[in-house]
Amino acid sequence: MTRTDYECNAQACAPATASVCDSTLVSAANVSVTSTLTLVSGAWPSTESSGDFVASVKTAVAEAAGLCEKYVTVATPVRVAGATKKRRALLQDATVTVVFTASFQVGASDATKYAAMDASNKFVTQAKYMTDWILPVAKRDVANAGTATVAVAGARFVCPASVTYASAVALATAESYTEASRALNDIAYCLFTNADAKVLDVAAAADVFNMLGFATRKSSKPDTDASELYYKRALQINPAHQGAVGYLGELYVQTNRASLARESLDKLKIMCPPPNDCDALGVLRYALASAGMIEGALVRVVDWTNCFANTCSPMNITVGDSLNFRYGAAHDVVQVSSADAFNTCASGDTLAGTSQGADLGVELKFETVGVEYLICSQSSGAHCAGGQKMVVNVHTARDVPSIGGAAPSYSLEAVESSAVTFFTGAVVKTCVTAVALLVIYS
Repeated sequence: MTRTDYECNAQACAPATASVCDSTLVSAANVSVTSTLTLVSGAWPSTESSGDFVASVKTAVAEAAGLCEKYVTVATPVRVAGATKKRRALLQDATVTVVFTASFQVGASDATKYAAMDASNKFVTQAKYMTDWILPVAKRDVANAGTATVAVAGARFVCPASVTYASAVALATAESYTEASRALNDIAYCLFTNADAKVLDVAAAADVFNMLGFATRKSSKPDTDASELYYKRALQINPAHQGAVGYLGELYVQTNRASLARESLDKLKIMCPPPNDCDALGVLRYALASAGMIEGALVRVVDWTNCFANTCSPMNITVGDSLNFRYGAAHDVVQVSSADAFNTCASGDTLAGTSQGADLGVELKFETVGVEYLICSQSSGAHCAGGQKMVVNVHTARDVPSIGGAAPSYSLEAVESSAVTFFTGAVVKTCVTAVALLVIYS
């Protein structure tokens, strides 16, 4: 993260701030994040000395935190042997435990105080939920595991935050993005300092991280790295959060990562199938088009073998998309000509035979808007009679957002409307990968 208003925000301090980096830490003016990481044993190879491992972790943590290395301490790592439960032969892999502390100087001004809060918010999110983000690149492994608890000591900052989430959204609606970012960082900080993990993993918290990602991206000093982190945290809490998927896709457009933007679009196509779609899908589609990025076709995998009792019908897709049918030798895919033929399981044209559904399956692309009727003709029509059939509704792609105006998106600022829509979600899911202790010294 790069912030010109935060002293010593890089591992190697610039001459203008070297005196601050060389100063002695004052505990009363620090926000210290202490994290205990439980890593796979391969993170610390047996050929690497303890000192070299500590040095590599220290550098990675300093870079991730935006701090000078002198503000990071790493304890001697500990190897934990695996255990075997003999009766059930359950093997627990060996692990490595490493504890580090990153100290963010609060300083005397509001600017440095809030910069420290914002930087610690970003880093706690990394240390607590996305452990591999704060390790050296060569040591990153999504299999890193652990539990997460948060505790706070002292009262350097006031919680609960003085601005509500609704007020923060109102600020963003008014395009006061820097103020909205400030308010949302205050709210997120207070979430982190609450020892109840449930508070951090409810749908409302997903909304906070989603909007924090948006406001951070739109503020006067945008930080797309932090924004991406907050969007992904929102999606850890709520994988079905349409707004976070859409905003993350917009960030990928903004940072010229077309393939990842298309992945986000494909997710929204599945989450928001036509004809209704959803606001986030329309906005992201518009963003891609505005940036000259080709949308690409979505390929949806169909487990045709288990599509009995009409469980796979109807299927709503966008023209140009494909369905990948996967099935065993007892099935086929046959196209019939009408709804009547579909209902009576009449004969039709075989699109994919009994030998084509194994392994990677057979891909059928739908390039014409309309309705297609597919059945399985095997077992003398018994499979079709049992509901192994599918109505495929092929819809026209919507070229402009359905919200009737500009969404809070860099890509739609030229649209002539003052209407602004924010996206929220409601499904809860917890994903945790480390033990983090946030301590504030008063």
